[in-house]
Amino acid sequence: MSWKRFYRGDCPVCNGTRKDCRQNTVTGLIHCRDLEATPVGYIFRGYDSIGFGMWADQAEVSAWSEEKRQEWQEMRRRVHREREQTQRRLLLCDSERDTTIRNILGQLKLSEEHRCQLQQRGMNDEQIDSRMYRSVKQWQKLQFRVSDRLAGVQQGGKSLYVPASGVLCPITNHLGQFVAWQIRFDNPGEFPKYLWASSESKRRSNGPSAHLKNGELPLAFFEPLTGRHEVVSQWFKDTDIIPVALTEGIAFKPAIASQRLGIYTIGASGGHFASSPKTLKTNLEQIKAIYERQSQKASVVQPILFADAGCLVNQSILHVYNHTIRQLQELGFEPYIAWWGQEEKSVGDIDEINETALSTIRLLSCQEFSSLVKKTQRDSHVKALQHQLQSLTLRPNICLNSRYLPDIANQIPMQGIIALKSFKGSGKSVQIKKIIESARSRGMKVISLTPRRALGREQSLKWNIEWGGDAEISGIHPLTLLENIETVGICWDSLWKLKERDWSNTLVIIDESELALIHLLLSSTCKDKRPLILQTLEVKLRECLTNGGMLLIADADLTDLSINYFQALVPQIPTFIVINEYQSTETQWQVDFYTGKKDTAIAKLIADLATPITKLGKIERQQRIVIPTDSQDLAEALERYIRERFPQLLIVRIDSTTTETDEGRELVERPNEKLQEIQPDVLIYTPSMGAGVSIDLTWFDQMYAFFSGVIEPSQCRQMLGRVRDPIPRTIWCRRSGKIEGNTSFLPTQIKSHLFTFHRETNILIDVAKAIAGDDSSDAQIRQAYDSIWNPAKQAWDNPHVDLYCNLMARKNYGLYHLATELRRQLKQEGHRIIEGESIENTEDGLRVAQIKKQLPFEEAQAIATAEDIPLDVALLLKQKSSTSEQQRHQITKALLKAELPGVELTTEFVHKAITASKRKWLNAHKLFWYLQNPEKVKTLDRREWLDHLSKFTEGTVYLPDIRTYSFQVKVLRDLGLFDVINLNCPEQNYCTDAPAIRQLLGRARKLYKSINTAFHLKVTKQTKPIQFINHLLSRVGLRLKYHKQLKSGRRLYRIDLESLNDPDRLAVLESLTQKLSQTVSESTTGESQQTPININNTGICCDSPLFEEIQTVITQPKITQGKNEHGVQRCYLEDFF
Repeated sequence: MSWKRFYRGDCPVCNGTRKDCRQNTVTGLIHCRDLEATPVGYIFRGYDSIGFGMWADQAEVSAWSEEKRQEWQEMRRRVHREREQTQRRLLLCDSERDTTIRNILGQLKLSEEHRCQLQQRGMNDEQIDSRMYRSVKQWQKLQFRVSDRLAGVQQGGKSLYVPASGVLCPITNHLGQFVAWQIRFDNPGEFPKYLWASSESKRRSNGPSAHLKNGELPLAFFEPLTGRHEVVSQWFKDTDIIPVALTEGIAFKPAIASQRLGIYTIGASGGHFASSPKTLKTNLEQIKAIYERQSQKASVVQPILFADAGCLVNQSILHVYNHTIRQLQELGFEPYIAWWGQEEKSVGDIDEINETALSTIRLLSCQEFSSLVKKTQRDSHVKALQHQLQSLTLRPNICLNSRYLPDIANQIPMQGIIALKSFKGSGKSVQIKKIIESARSRGMKVISLTPRRALGREQSLKWNIEWGGDAEISGIHPLTLLENIETVGICWDSLWKLKERDWSNTLVIIDESELALIHLLLSSTCKDKRPLILQTLEVKLRECLTNGGMLLIADADLTDLSINYFQALVPQIPTFIVINEYQSTETQWQVDFYTGKKDTAIAKLIADLATPITKLGKIERQQRIVIPTDSQDLAEALERYIRERFPQLLIVRIDSTTTETDEGRELVERPNEKLQEIQPDVLIYTPSMGAGVSIDLTWFDQMYAFFSGVIEPSQCRQMLGRVRDPIPRTIWCRRSGKIEGNTSFLPTQIKSHLFTFHRETNILIDVAKAIAGDDSSDAQIRQAYDSIWNPAKQAWDNPHVDLYCNLMARKNYGLYHLATELRRQLKQEGHRIIEGESIENTEDGLRVAQIKKQLPFEEAQAIATAEDIPLDVALLLKQKSSTSEQQRHQITKALLKAELPGVELTTEFVHKAITASKRKWLNAHKLFWYLQNPEKVKTLDRREWLDHLSKFTEGTVYLPDIRTYSFQVKVLRDLGLFDVINLNCPEQNYCTDAPAIRQLLGRARKLYKSINTAFHLKVTKQTKPIQFINHLLSRVGLRLKYHKQLKSGRRLYRIDLESLNDPDRLAVLESLTQKLSQTVSESTTGESQQTPININNTGICCDSPLFEEIQTVITQPKITQGKNEHGVQRCYLEDFF
């Protein structure tokens, strides 16, 4: 270096304070030891090796141009190239390397410890000796001097550059010459597992490296010592194709692969074949030459890349593979990828798998491998996202590990958001009661919100608070009472009733918060009032938390979703989290887990019921069995069959029907007391007795659970945990539940589909025009619409919609992987799972299925024969929080008569249209009518939007509740479905390769996004035309039916005449034409869209209970009341349809 010394006073940094200051004339940096210097116009760059501070002139730094930077970088690259060229000239040639390395290997030995390790890797002694592996110590000494121009030899040639002990792995080229080595360290520590031979160091910067004369790193070449493996012979049977394995690594993996497969194998360190293109080409050409010389036949080399296990989700490895494939393609090869299902790292690499896995290896093309990578990465992304949706990842303030929760009332703040997560049966309800007592002692009011009335009543009794549904004082309006009582428990559906209540200084409790939010955002019972409920929650919760109040959310399965949702509703509020991580052996269950057909589990249940408990050879008593199930029909079918087989047994069933009875209500409210009183032999319950209900007494001997795919895995576990006693549990679970609507597992996709569906309907623009008036109500509607639209993101932006999308994504994933997820979650809780074997059919299973099949017909019969009530009465009763089964049948019949005027509601029709398919049959034919009348559908959809936007003026906008059909109609018309399927010519034949069918499929591929959004159908290159058309036709109640097969093998299809000419279908279409034409006509002419209901002319006796119920319902705000000119009480309801 060249230096310029400063004399006293010359240093611009210290102004002469120091005498030893100097400037580097190359870099321009000033080196000064004054530690107190703060010079103006200079930038501190750090300290040099002897403690001088380095300063750069700020003006020179600023003036440093991009051009000078590039010149400097180019200079560095040039210096680096010259250094490499100098190094390369000094490197030994391959023959010299071979001689020197063999000299070194001759001076070393392989220890017995290392030999045993190699044998454990799958090598025999012959292979170990032929590869000449050697043991080396740190800075291994040599007996005889060797050339220090060989990489890995220290200067002077008397020792090796080995920083730690390990195995020296020599590398041979295609000629069998040793050209380099790698060290496999015993304990890598700070070093990589494998280290290339190198002599470069600080003192020897130009020391030789392992690179060849051509500048590339060596590739390991292995010639097979045995014949081809059977699986390899199957790949290229009776061909002159030479398979060549390409593997990561140059030491053990390619050696073992060559030995096991019996084929030529090339290894590259880290799999970087693309870094040695010349060497790779030479090796492949050498293999071809050797084979042709031996066989005297022309041949083709086929490279096969053996992918490492777990590579599909490792971006760096995939990047290396991508470069390798491109390099091979540039050399004129189209490689295959060997695959034995190694998605997970635990499956093992080619040198680790057993013989069974080896025999399953198949070859994938590059395109197939690319598709597999995309699918696996998508699945991995989904799994990671679902893990977030199902977990609580936020850091807790208190972390416990206790069988029962300790007193935490004095450990938590009494303001802000408090989140409590603890397993079922750990005493959450006890602690909540203590928190309530602490809050009441401080003068706080209490509100408890629950998703189900039965749960709310039970909790209110337990916590000594007033249940809102039972609150009654003579002469005081119920709403006024709810606004003023100190403590109140209320169902989410009735939350709007607390809109005028003061929530300041209030403890708000949301127990079972995960289920609560599912109910709030997904339940159909909240739909009519959901905007008002959501607004009440948002406004009043903010009032609570900003005025000394406290929100307590608790759940055994609490996740980030609950906490994040409430934090989004009321930002900037502190959150305090308590988690109990205890897992006890006393609460673990032994679970027999069945999938497939449920017959085996049913047969086992019946067998246990037939086998009494004996003691000392004497019958002591009947076995007591509890049966949770998510299916109302299955619960009823099981009850009937058990009564049929064992009429002497006392059976209790708790479901949505029986919980409306006094006995059912009492059992849910006080389960332990009622069970001791009733002493049932069999208890069957559905989700109506779900979260929050605890059966703590020891009564039942066994549990048999049946999950048909209606609820998520976490809710299944909640049902299993209602009985706290760790009795043996037998679970039958359907492998996958049925997903309705959007089937995506990703919240972003669900949100995108939600937005796209309504955007593409083109109703928004029409509605915007329709509501663009000058009066205040129109302004409120526009404001409600604008409140959820983020123009910057071009997306719906609303915490309620965000939570809805997250819940739907989690629900879809849980239902699709129902059995797998339930099994995983049970294992995660510590339960012992025993896999059961399902038998195809049993007599018990067949009889239960037969009974279950009768239930929809019986329900249809009950609806068809129900007593007729006027539509206005039905609409009033529908608003009741609870109705009897008889009333529900009356309501359904009245609404169906209004929906389909003129159609005879026979038992057979109701069964076909409603109960057998849960309205799918009727909805399909309504969609067909919409397709034939697109302009009328637009009018109906516009009314739907106006109706919801009007509701939004009094509440929060919630898009998922809006149901429109214009987009589906538009997609079907754009597709031209009925331009191809001619309904006027039912005898026309259709086949897969017909030009019109192919053109329709071509249009479908162009409209694949719209088809997916509208009907959740995927269109791919593999989509079969007739099958796809039948999927679409099924959405409108029709189908193509196989007609015949021609001699050429072509299969012909025709429209199914039975479905086309179904009298019930024709009656429905005619009824819709009459009703909807009249409805649309009234809407177009601007006539009133409200129907007056004369309460004094309903045909119901004023002394009847039904009249009293109607009078109670009338007081609800949804109905606008008034009197006509004659003073007769009247009210107006929204149009039904």
